[in-house]
Amino acid sequence: MEDPFGDFHEDYLANARHTSSNTKWKKMPEGTVKGMHACMTNEKYGWNLQIKSKYNSMNSSSAKKLAEQLEKMSEKRPEGIFGCG
Repeated sequence: MEDPFGDFHEDYLANARHTSSNTKWKKMPEGTVKGMHACMTNEKYGWNLQIKSKYNSMNSSSAKKLAEQLEKMSEKRPEGIFGCG
């Protein structure tokens, strides 16, 4: 994330542990996951998360590109859950 508010949330999540599954999110360097500027990953489950603030906006071409990237990721990992909202 480009702003300090986003960095705070990524750092917070990177230091939190999900007790029932004993898993932890890890902050990944920019460019680690293709199509995501910066993200969090849960290595045990292979989940990736990108955090956006309510002030982030997306134009229609960016939304289309994101949908295509999510579709490609879901084809490679059918057991995964992909989406945005």
